[in-house]
Amino acid sequence: MIRLALPYILAAVVASAGVWWVMSIKADNAALRAENERIKLTLAGCTARAANRSEDKESDNAVDNMPDLRAVPDHWLLPGPGNGGVY
Repeated sequence: MIRLALPYILAAVVASAGVWWVMSIKADNAALRAENERIKLTLAGCTARAANRSEDKESDNAVDNMPDLRAVPDHWLLPGPGNGGVY
């Protein structure tokens, strides 16, 4: 009886090992995808910070290059006629 069941038992063991191996590869793949997404988000954050710094530098340079910082245009302080006080 055991001799007849031995090939089936061996086939079941091999199939189980194959399924376990495929599932472990899938788990590793999922972990690598998650790590890849984390790295992409980190890189996007670094890129955004670098862009913000360069825009801030350009804005600072634009203010520094103004001829007279004490001169404020009237339209900044007084509402125009007919706009209902909306600035």
